[in-house]
Amino acid sequence: MLGFGENKIVPPWLTWFSIVFGVEQAIETITIFGHSGFVAPGGTMNVYLGVLLGFIWVGGVISWSMQRLEKA
Repeated sequence: MLGFGENKIVPPWLTWFSIVFGVEQAIETITIFGHSGFVAPGGTMNVYLGVLLGFIWVGGVISWSMQRLEKA
């Protein structure tokens, strides 16, 4: 919510990446019903896609917050 409205705090690139990451995490919940392949528990979606997006998102939040700290 910090990236929407008139007084945006979060930059647009981080807002949209947060949406992508959140949607991926929500979709990833279907892996409890999978038995094999991409949607299996511990499958490609969990091990590679989720971890990669999470790692990039954390890096983006750290980068954005460090820039705000420098300005303050």
